[in-house]
Amino acid sequence: MNEHALFPAEADRLMRQPDGVYFHDYAGEIDTEVDLICEALNVAPALAEKIKEYKDTALADAVDWGVAQILSIVLAEFIRPAKNIRAKIYGLLFATGLDSVNALHSQAEIARQIGCTRALISHYTTFWADRVRVGVFKFRKSESSRATFSESARLAWRVKR
Repeated sequence: MNEHALFPAEADRLMRQPDGVYFHDYAGEIDTEVDLICEALNVAPALAEKIKEYKDTALADAVDWGVAQILSIVLAEFIRPAKNIRAKIYGLLFATGLDSVNALHSQAEIARQIGCTRALISHYTTFWADRVRVGVFKFRKSESSRATFSESARLAWRVKR
């Protein structure tokens, strides 16, 4: 492996190919973020440094605020009464993708373990994904599928009436 490689895995992959050649990109080691800001915005280094500091502070504040909002939503939901708090917790785990950390295999398996239906786990998974605004993970329907199922449910309800 090229010990100076910026991306060691890519360097290894290229070195294993019969015709693979890897040329290290030294520009990434030479140019700093301030240098890139100077070039992109055509400003002096002193101003670029201030821009970088402002960006770093604003980004840190935005992340802190976002985390605080999500924590507030989660805690507010957990202090509300629920018939099956464990289903609510597992729904949060599935919605955020933390199920793999705990070696959970499926919503059906968890439902059997805690004595509820898979539909309840799925309901809470979707509920949490919508509340904390996370993307689609392996145990969730895509947004287009959700729209299709929702429309089908509405049509079925109308037919029953």
